[in-house]
Amino acid sequence: MNRLRKHIKIKSIRNLILIFSIILNISSLYSVNPIPLKEIKEQNLLQPYYHVITGSFKKRSLAYDHINDLKKSGFKKAKILPVSKNGYYRVSAESYSNIILANKSRDNLKKGKYKDAWILKTEFNQKNLNAGKIVNT
Repeated sequence: MNRLRKHIKIKSIRNLILIFSIILNISSLYSVNPIPLKEIKEQNLLQPYYHVITGSFKKRSLAYDHINDLKKSGFKKAKILPVSKNGYYRVSAESYSNIILANKSRDNLKKGKYKDAWILKTEFNQKNLNAGKIVNT
């Protein structure tokens, strides 16, 4: 009787291994590729963005000082954009997907402390983060 139980256990373990190996082989043949989050973010970044630039610096430390100044002034979404082709750290007070809103924001900043504010239009994705051009409107 004990031999029969051992035989049944071994046979059932072999069956489980066989079933799992079949499942694994089938799943590799018919794999479903979900869209990674990185690709979703890339798709969102392909639309143009208009960044209201209030400073452009060669040194990262100066850019961070400028960010802190902006945040103290109430610009909670201030950020440093990717380094430009000529090596500058551009600081954006705000970013918009609408040029009209970006122009209004730039005009308000020019009335105040940031007289040299300008707009940078970017159409970048994760692979090409430096793409951008100045918009004069």
